[in-house]
Amino acid sequence: MEWNLEIAVWWFLGLPQSDGRTITGGVDICSLARKARDLAHSKLSVKAELDAMADLAKRIEAITDERNLAVHGLREVQPGDAVKATVTRGKYKNSSQSMPLIRLKSLNAEVGWLIAVIEPLLHKHGVVEGITKISKQGLAERA
Repeated sequence: MEWNLEIAVWWFLGLPQSDGRTITGGVDICSLARKARDLAHSKLSVKAELDAMADLAKRIEAITDERNLAVHGLREVQPGDAVKATVTRGKYKNSSQSMPLIRLKSLNAEVGWLIAVIEPLLHKHGVVEGITKISKQGLAERA
């Protein structure tokens, strides 16, 4: 997801990948999403695409703490298909959280939706060459 956001920011700014990485390297996902939203008007003019970028930023903001638990958390497996995770920043800072399978599946579905929005948009404008299986599924579900 971060990779697609970085590519979008580079494209919006007209930067090659080598220069773009110096701008976006180490930038957290919420900031990348906001930057992509704020810069989208430089290359996008269709209202639905601009709205999609705004919605992406909003939805990424909403799942960031859950995502950070799943992606960056120090995890240990618990009985009953659950994972306990701890992170050192954000809403759940130093507070172990149980992440049952249903919680992880819900997060995975939202991340999949986000990728299925930005990746085809970048593909449509020739910024990326192909789209992943998850993006194809998302496009089929919205059609």
